[in-house]
Amino acid sequence: MQSLSAVRPPERRVSLIQFKMVNYYETLKVSPKASRKEIKSAYRRLARQLHPDKNNGSEKTAIAFAEIAEAYEILGNP
Repeated sequence: MQSLSAVRPPERRVSLIQFKMVNYYETLKVSPKASRKEIKSAYRRLARQLHPDKNNGSEKTAIAFAEIAEAYEILGNP
């Protein structure tokens, strides 16, 4: 009779990807009760401030710009 360890396949170790919870309302600096018009206005205001062309290609502002674009994509189209 074979031992159980010989029959079972070896355990696989799977690395779990950690997910960061993002509050899109905080990203756009608006209330969760904000209207679509307020969300659009906040996005445009932040986009003007954080646009990479306006900030000499700063990597930090480019990342922030991408974050607000993602937030607007989610909140702007309910």
